[in-house]
Amino acid sequence: MIAGYGQSYPTFPRQYVLLHQVPAAVHHVVTERTTNGKHYRLELLNVLLPTSQIQQLQGDHFGATYQLKDQILITLGVLPDLQTGEIAWVPINPDTLGKQRELASTALFQNACDRIAAYKKRPGFYGCKLRRDDVVPIVFRNGRYWTCRNTVLTEYFLVRTQPLTTPFQNDGLTINTAAPLFTAVELSQLMQNERQLKSPRDAAEYFFQNYDKKLFLGKRSQQTYEFWEPAYMIADAGITCTGAEEFRYQPNLGIISGKYSFYFNYQWVAGQSKTPFFTVTELDGKKLPKH
Repeated sequence: MIAGYGQSYPTFPRQYVLLHQVPAAVHHVVTERTTNGKHYRLELLNVLLPTSQIQQLQGDHFGATYQLKDQILITLGVLPDLQTGEIAWVPINPDTLGKQRELASTALFQNACDRIAAYKKRPGFYGCKLRRDDVVPIVFRNGRYWTCRNTVLTEYFLVRTQPLTTPFQNDGLTINTAAPLFTAVELSQLMQNERQLKSPRDAAEYFFQNYDKKLFLGKRSQQTYEFWEPAYMIADAGITCTGAEEFRYQPNLGIISGKYSFYFNYQWVAGQSKTPFFTVTELDGKKLPKH
């Protein structure tokens, strides 16, 4: 079954990964937003793999894809039920899961390393392969293990600080805080210029060759960086193709807010969504003051 806007049909069977005492930094971000009178809660679990662990997982192949000081960010976005706006966390005993439903954290980390390496060999061809909807987190809170019944979108990113000459040198997976700023308004102006010089078909082809499947840095503010990518043009592509679309990244924490416009049935156009970001209300179990 193919998902349309505002729907998500996860891949089955889903696998459960225990994010407790893993050999990596894990940050839990709780966010909330009220849109059109509807309140939503969205939670983000960020796993940051340092260079040393990537080297261990990749071995002799490390240098073919990765650089020193690179990090891998694995973000599990726990999306709310569209009717209730809530996330249903339920108790679970990890020992009751069969082997086919268990996903070792190291296997998840290896999968992220391998998929990123595959993408780097053919940039732009593996965008959907950097996202999964078949992984469900198990977290440890208040002396118990918990999991969720919601749709969970897992995204893999490469975190690298590397100055670029133009924003178009970035690909669709690298969170690069040193990239030049590039906004949706600038993209619209470039496309308008191309349409005046080329036929509609040539202009569309130019767009896909130069701007599509790119991750652009749109804004810097203190320690937060806002990234966006051009809207996916296939309406029934599914959330594993669209991803968060627009998100806020904070170094050493990961993604702290995303819009997920496709999931929420907002007709989003290349970084111009008027829908506000989710507000961070809790970070690693500590409630934040409301502004």
